[in-house]
Amino acid sequence: MNFTSKKIIGLLFLLVFCAETYGQRVYSVVFNQLPKDMQLYARDDNNLAEVPISGIIEIPGWSHFSVVVYRNGERVGYKKSVLNYAGKSSASFEMKPQIKAELADYSFEVFACKELDSLSIIKRNEVVAGDFYVISGQSNASATIFGDWSSKYARTIARIPDNNPVITPGDTMWIPAAWSWTYVGAWGLELQRNIIEKEGIPTCVINGSIPGKKISDFLMRDQANPANPNTLYGSLLNRVGKANPTRIRKFFWVHGEQEIFEYITNYPQEYDLLYKNWITDYKTVEEFVVLQANLILLNHTNPNPVGGLIRDFLRRTKYLYEKTDHFTPIATPGYDGVHYSRAGYEELGRRLFRFIRPSVYKSTDLDNVRCPDIVRAAYTTEKKDEIVLTFSEGQELKWAADTTVKGQDGQPLTLRLKDFFYLDGNEINQQVSSGRAEGNKVILTLKEPANATKISYLPSFMPKNLPDPTGLLIGFLSGPFLTNKRGLGAFSFNNITIETSPILGVETANNNSYWHLYPNPVTDLLKVNFQQPATGKLTIHNLTGRVYFSKGLKAVEYYDVEVSTWPAGLYFVTMEDVNGKILSKKIVKR
Repeated sequence: MNFTSKKIIGLLFLLVFCAETYGQRVYSVVFNQLPKDMQLYARDDNNLAEVPISGIIEIPGWSHFSVVVYRNGERVGYKKSVLNYAGKSSASFEMKPQIKAELADYSFEVFACKELDSLSIIKRNEVVAGDFYVISGQSNASATIFGDWSSKYARTIARIPDNNPVITPGDTMWIPAAWSWTYVGAWGLELQRNIIEKEGIPTCVINGSIPGKKISDFLMRDQANPANPNTLYGSLLNRVGKANPTRIRKFFWVHGEQEIFEYITNYPQEYDLLYKNWITDYKTVEEFVVLQANLILLNHTNPNPVGGLIRDFLRRTKYLYEKTDHFTPIATPGYDGVHYSRAGYEELGRRLFRFIRPSVYKSTDLDNVRCPDIVRAAYTTEKKDEIVLTFSEGQELKWAADTTVKGQDGQPLTLRLKDFFYLDGNEINQQVSSGRAEGNKVILTLKEPANATKISYLPSFMPKNLPDPTGLLIGFLSGPFLTNKRGLGAFSFNNITIETSPILGVETANNNSYWHLYPNPVTDLLKVNFQQPATGKLTIHNLTGRVYFSKGLKAVEYYDVEVSTWPAGLYFVTMEDVNGKILSKKIVKR
């Protein structure tokens, strides 16, 4: 087809005018799928992403549409879609070229074609394939401390900073992540950096966090329009919707401090509502990662346990909710009692990268990349003067040395890890005389025999004379902490039931009214029958503490465990419910 110069000039005018006026309309072509400049598409398990291009041409007489794919400026692909007008004046087209997830720029030029002639309709540049991550929460999720690193392969949906840095419905541009508003956050950007540098995969992080917001603020969901950008919940959902990812690798939730500051106690109930909203609105999320709140230690004259309760609930979300994992920032350097330094946030980003790397990037580095979590606590002597805490299998725990700081009275204050373990919620009287770590176990020697039924780790409120550098009655505790060999802190836990060790032959009377295990002895299949629907964590370990089975259960009455391949011997089946109560039974495997 031959065009005169006059027609070409007129057509170019229409192209420019319509592109600006209608967005997805270019001349007489209406696109319903078309990449934007800088857009990222979610890669699949084959490290490829499909880039759909489709629409309708409203002028008859064209034979087909085509798209030419360029990689770093060189042509690498071609797709075409034959037009079938079927007697109408318009026809539809659809093309699905694929690109590889790599640090390379792809461009797509779309043509309308007839015989030997073609007309370039539009070209989109710097399109990539990679991974999506979402962050939500409050100040330690927003982490608005800017560094000096940037990459065009680290992207977000936001807008370029301007003189009015507030969240608006217009924050839906594809732009580099480093200097955008809303910012992806210091640790979110460091996560992107590690993925790019160590895996060679572009990323998009979308951060919808706001400092100081309670969980109730995130529950203000417009039921008629959940993605309403004028609500806190909808502003993030709206931006994620603009990106339209076919898979979101992780959704990070970093929250809880505000409830601790305000002594709000209904966090579990409100989180449950929020999670149900997420499951409804974020269907492409593969896994939610809940970060335990770090230590917010308020004036010790108000010994309110809400801090420990919220931290423990955040720890237990892994066992209470589907598609959920957990992590704790406790023992991350740079923490000042409320927030982190830039270096601290960046270290958190590196730790989270190592944590997600095995599941997302198939890394074989599994050694102590997860935070140690308590499995069970038990008296191990008849006098009840020793307690053994068993943590996740494979953890190599490190018992930290004492540290000395300047107390509020100006005098040296020695802080000892043993003093951060509390019996029956008593954070005033220190009842542990010494402690040590052996593999995945912590052995606590008590000052005297005890009848305590609960044990906690890390304070809920400010210990006496703890430094208060801000003068705002917020204690600063920089350790010592229980960590693993890679420096990851153990989860704080609150009021975990201390078992009388099954080795001593004691089982509580209410065991049978709660559940039954049969057959016992068992050869192949162990049946667990709860008297009422049970929610919690079911764990089975042997005499040495090796865990053979661990799973979170939700509203379960019957559950079967295949044990046929296990060695013969004595095993202990424990169930920790949503309130931290633990019951245990013995079984014999033949």
